[in-house]
Amino acid sequence: MPVGKLKYLRSHELKFQKVVLNNGLTVCWEQLDHLRSCSLAVIVNTGARDETEKSWGYSHFIEHMLFKGTAKKTPYEIASALEKKGGYLNAMTGSENTWVEARFIDHQLPEVMELIGDMLSDSLLEKKSIEDEKEVVRQEIKSSFDSPDDMVFDLFFKDIFGKHPLGRSVLGSYESVKAITRPKLLKYYRQNYSNTNTYIGLVGNIYGDITSLVKKYFNLSSNKKNVRAEFKKSYIGYKTHRKTLAKQINFIIGGVAPNASSPDRYRFQILMNHLGGGLSSRFFQLLREVNPLVYNVSSFYYPYSDVGIGGLYISVSADNLKKVEKLVENEIKIIMENGFTKDEIEFSKEQMKGNIILGLESSKSRVSKLLNDQIYRGRWISMEETESEISKVTDQDVNVEAFKFFSDKNIMRTYLKPKAR
Repeated sequence: MPVGKLKYLRSHELKFQKVVLNNGLTVCWEQLDHLRSCSLAVIVNTGARDETEKSWGYSHFIEHMLFKGTAKKTPYEIASALEKKGGYLNAMTGSENTWVEARFIDHQLPEVMELIGDMLSDSLLEKKSIEDEKEVVRQEIKSSFDSPDDMVFDLFFKDIFGKHPLGRSVLGSYESVKAITRPKLLKYYRQNYSNTNTYIGLVGNIYGDITSLVKKYFNLSSNKKNVRAEFKKSYIGYKTHRKTLAKQINFIIGGVAPNASSPDRYRFQILMNHLGGGLSSRFFQLLREVNPLVYNVSSFYYPYSDVGIGGLYISVSADNLKKVEKLVENEIKIIMENGFTKDEIEFSKEQMKGNIILGLESSKSRVSKLLNDQIYRGRWISMEETESEISKVTDQDVNVEAFKFFSDKNIMRTYLKPKAR
């Protein structure tokens, strides 16, 4: 079937479909007959890492401005369009993407397509609204300073990435936000919010001709995406920051990990899952059960297009810090020397597969996976393929991944400690 000419299929004929329209927009969807609802997500493949120092925080600010009115709708009409019928509309900005997402009753699909298409294609970006929103974002930045668990991650990213755009907070700074003007914002918007840079995903009980709705309501620019600055690793070490009056010390032990398309990503996910992915995980048991010294202990993994970041996050009171550090470092040494057993890795693999299956019972999670597959892997990956790839991973594979990750050349230790009084 020619690109841009995909016809509507009855619901019982649909499973997964994808079409790239003649204008460059990518549209993909999955039919779930048993639902009465749909989840729609639109990803603009631009985020904080696509900004310069002069445009720092623009992606996040534009995300806010999408809700501030179009030629057809007031801010209240945008805010209430789905909520009046029990639906959901939200947006978020990350390092590489800006999302607009909605969940709604199935028969509202044309209305929702019109709403989000209007928000993305015809946002007014009025001067007064921009000035008003600067204060809202300033308050959001201040709020992040009140959350040491958020702050330590911002500092960790800065320690890892240095002056690379990935090392900057998505929110921007007081100074960069204050310097925003309508012409500057409009220029950034037109450069980055383009058809070739935008992906539309829909999951649920779908009625109507999806591609016709997209063609009718989405009219973004025709600019091509800018080339991103690659990350080149140059850090090693241990850094301490004192920027909070919180009573606990928050710290991260982490480093560079496989990127979002790497064949090694499953190995690393299994490693992180085993170390801190739940109540039964290695470090939860070590620091919460066997040695009850902390409350917060978990692992994380953030895969991007060309690099991934992973590690352990722990918060602990000052009087327990030395004990916890010693236990953690000793456990890492044991892992490096002895590796993992087959039973440990099989447990983690089954847990991970179960988590994925349970997560995909949500249409919101399914549309997220559907679009991330397209952006980072270039194709839809079935659950059967995912399970197969996880099953193939051996304990030796995970041991190799752990050895690479915890090597002295890869690990950064970032501490956020209370200011001295």
